[in-house]
Amino acid sequence: MPFKEYQTSIKPKLEALRKEIALLKKEPSLHRLEVLHNEIRRIGAGAALYGDDEAAKLAHQLELEFIGRVRNFQKEALSAQEQEKIENLFLKIEERLLEKEESSMAPAKRTIVLVDDDEDLLKLLAFEFHNLGFEVKSFVTGTTALAFLSQDENLKNVPLVILDRILPDMDGLEILKGLKSNSHMKVPVLILSVLSGEENIMSGLQLGAVDYITKPFSVFLLLQKAMNLMAAH
Repeated sequence: MPFKEYQTSIKPKLEALRKEIALLKKEPSLHRLEVLHNEIRRIGAGAALYGDDEAAKLAHQLELEFIGRVRNFQKEALSAQEQEKIENLFLKIEERLLEKEESSMAPAKRTIVLVDDDEDLLKLLAFEFHNLGFEVKSFVTGTTALAFLSQDENLKNVPLVILDRILPDMDGLEILKGLKSNSHMKVPVLILSVLSGEENIMSGLQLGAVDYITKPFSVFLLLQKAMNLMAAH
């Protein structure tokens, strides 16, 4: 997604968040704080993706403010000082994201490949990665995933493959083997699987996976690890 499109898509989200933050002083609630916490985390991840480290740091600071309020929640209004700190941090984030020029940001035109037979999970992850500016290609069988990944042309803009182990037609490790042996392109693979034994994890890492996350899992932990892996490669 080009940065200008990202700015257009994020503007109404920022406007909605500004209204929610204003309501904190009058109508504090755990639900509102948790929603704000999660949305600010997404915004911070998006800022990092487009190369704005300062906005990402500000978003992290604001996220910590919300986490602190959640941990020490009491049904009382924020103090004037607390409200002002939160509003000022948000204003700085908003100004940086909406006033940045496209030329100063790194465009994201990359495609995350997801391989999992859980279609609800695929939809959830696709939604989260789309919010970060990525395109997503999803597969529910190993055969279709292999057909796509075996073509180097398809991998040019793929910074990460997220791969399940238990697929209807094969073990996901067969896809990992095929990807590592048939392509000269170094695409990092993150395994996401219910198989959580040490032997299972080691087999995936030994075959070349860069990380292994077991199900059930935290979506935000997965997103953070994915961003770190892509930044490292």
